[in-house]
Amino acid sequence: TPVPQLAAALPAAGDTSVTPGLADLQVQFSGALDAAAVKPENAEVQASGQTLTLTGLRYEGQILHLELAQPLQAGTSYQVRLGAALGGPLRQDEGDYTWSFSTRIPAVERTLPPAGSAIPAGRRRLQVVFSSPLDTAQITPQNFRLSRGGDELPLERSEFQYDPATRTLSFPFVDFVAGSAYQAVISSRVRGPLGADQPDVQWPFSTEVPTVVTTVPATGAEGVSTALPTLQVAFSGSVARRD
Repeated sequence: TPVPQLAAALPAAGDTSVTPGLADLQVQFSGALDAAAVKPENAEVQASGQTLTLTGLRYEGQILHLELAQPLQAGTSYQVRLGAALGGPLRQDEGDYTWSFSTRIPAVERTLPPAGSAIPAGRRRLQVVFSSPLDTAQITPQNFRLSRGGDELPLERSEFQYDPATRTLSFPFVDFVAGSAYQAVISSRVRGPLGADQPDVQWPFSTEVPTVVTTVPATGAEGVSTALPTLQVAFSGSVARRD
């Protein structure tokens, strides 16, 4: 009987733009496999050289399903090996079935506010839009940092938000102080093993310096009543508070 050959795979062999999150790898063959050989020892998936755990191995209609305990992660290379025994005795001379692929490396597409911009003081979230999905396990204060004037600000991991539909990550709420220089840093670790050797993304911005809009009494005013209880100054934006 003909030796079954690998006809198609999902993800495809050599694909370097696989979207992370897939947990069911599929392999279609040109003919029937030896059903008795469909065993865990005849299937192996590695991620960047580390063997992954399979939770299931199913053979249905000439399609073999490899179910992963952990979905495909961003920026990672994968190698799949299926034992030659699956193809019957005549496949032994040809060796195991193998193929490889890799997932997309997420890159920063846009930051809000843009790098180098000046924003009003006040309470808000910073946002980062990525080119492809992130691994949620990488959304940590160690990988997304924020400092003011060189002093790092504490960020709670539980307060980060991530929208997979728009690939947008939101920092925790921060009270931004007027007239201050800030810098956010996005670690290269969020890019996965294939992008970890790239430099961290440095994202500087500042808050606006408020200007005086009006005063009571007005500048240069004459004949101001000595009974005026307070002097008043209105600014163009929030001002920094000092104890």
